[in-house]
Amino acid sequence: MAASWLSYLTKDQTSSSGLPPVTALQEQRGKQITSLRNLNPNVVEIKVQAEYRISITQQGHNIAIHIILPPQFPQEKPVVRVSPPVRHPWVSPTMEVIGCPRLCSFGVHTDLGRVVQDIVQEFTQNPPMVFPSNQQSPPPPAMNSYTPYPEGPPNQMPMVPPSYNSFQPMQNPPGQPQESFRPQWPPMTAPQGTAEVSGSISHIDFPSAMDTADQATSMTKSEADRNLFVQPNAPPPLLQGPANLYQIPDIDESFNILNDLSSDDLQSLHDDERKFMELFHTMPGLKKFFEDRTELYHICQGLDCKPALERKRKTVRELEEQQQELRERFEKNSIKQRSLNRECDPQNLLDNIRVVAADAEHSSDSLAEDFMEENYL
Repeated sequence: MAASWLSYLTKDQTSSSGLPPVTALQEQRGKQITSLRNLNPNVVEIKVQAEYRISITQQGHNIAIHIILPPQFPQEKPVVRVSPPVRHPWVSPTMEVIGCPRLCSFGVHTDLGRVVQDIVQEFTQNPPMVFPSNQQSPPPPAMNSYTPYPEGPPNQMPMVPPSYNSFQPMQNPPGQPQESFRPQWPPMTAPQGTAEVSGSISHIDFPSAMDTADQATSMTKSEADRNLFVQPNAPPPLLQGPANLYQIPDIDESFNILNDLSSDDLQSLHDDERKFMELFHTMPGLKKFFEDRTELYHICQGLDCKPALERKRKTVRELEEQQQELRERFEKNSIKQRSLNRECDPQNLLDNIRVVAADAEHSSDSLAEDFMEENYL
């Protein structure tokens, strides 16, 4: 595919050929495109100096990375989109890459080729989950759906319960009294993109306990005053296979604390949502659920750090091998040094000199005696 002449002509060439001069912004744009081509293979130009595509294959799926350059690029950062729809911590629900550090801090002097190279390496080390062509990317829930865990710890979540439209009570069948109230939990089956099993840990989008409280407060005053007994929630179907590890804590069938309250207290509890939420959060099952959710959050954080931990562990092993080699060399040199120290010790040198002097004196006596005998003869 023919590349644009704009990024390869100098100012002298353009002035001599009668073409409009290349501006500094266009020159920087051309250098960025050249870097993109040099550092990344299979770069396909869709629109001249405006849109490029890189294709990679992960887990049998072809993933296309589209690099869109705005008119004021590189003063404006590029837009990187992914197709087909995928789920990845770096990809937003609109399939735009927003988690790459280099891309988020993109500036005039940022290397576009290295930005795209980082995205390709991230998709290679942590392959994104690709949705089938006939399945749309699921809409984000109350928390960010394209991250493997909430943005913050569960204990920092807002106390105001969000709306949870999928949590709706079942209609009573004919002949069943109205007092038998059994809310319906949304199914927790694992479509592709909802649960991802890694080893023995599974990421499951559990319904929030705040959402349960929001549905509970929607009961009418007459139902609350008429019957303080609430049927337990219908247990959701569990996942099949190794993901079947988490058991939702049991919910008490009755609230014994309400038995000692007067009608005025119940009316105040019914009208004041804050008091109701305080009472709701004292339930042992709900406390256990919050603790489990916090533990699961930290586990997911640990799994997210596992690749970096493995790389650091490999580096530590290499440093240990290098340290062992240096230690062996040090031991050999230490032995050699001790031997040289013994040989060059002043006392040893003095003893050697004395021995040599005694030998020389004995030799001189022998020579003198021989000389005297020869003269007499």
